[in-house]
Amino acid sequence: MKGRRQFLRDAIYLPPLIAALFAAPLMISCGDDEDPPPASGEDGGISGAIGGNHGHTVSITQVQLDTPTELTLTLSVGLSHTHTLGLTLQQVEAIAGGTTVPKLSSINNIHNHLVTFNV
Repeated sequence: MKGRRQFLRDAIYLPPLIAALFAAPLMISCGDDEDPPPASGEDGGISGAIGGNHGHTVSITQVQLDTPTELTLTLSVGLSHTHTLGLTLQQVEAIAGGTTVPKLSSINNIHNHLVTFNV
């Protein structure tokens, strides 16, 4: 059992330490480090190559490329967890034009992924 002094010390120092660990984006790979090559989407769109992938997929449809707007895409893997990926209008236009565009996904399950379009 902790004494009062140790309890107070933990209460003061531990929360900031934990917060500091999660403040910066974590790049923890939670699967196979070999990324499968990106495939074109089912409708002729573009699929993103996902770094540190463990079953996620994400793609931009041809319709979204033909009429670019700001997008929020979802990287999903079964029922385990998902990530989101926000793309600006300029990024979608660049992807539609064939430019390589890398973007970090949201953090979920203490990790995120680097998604690259037009690798």
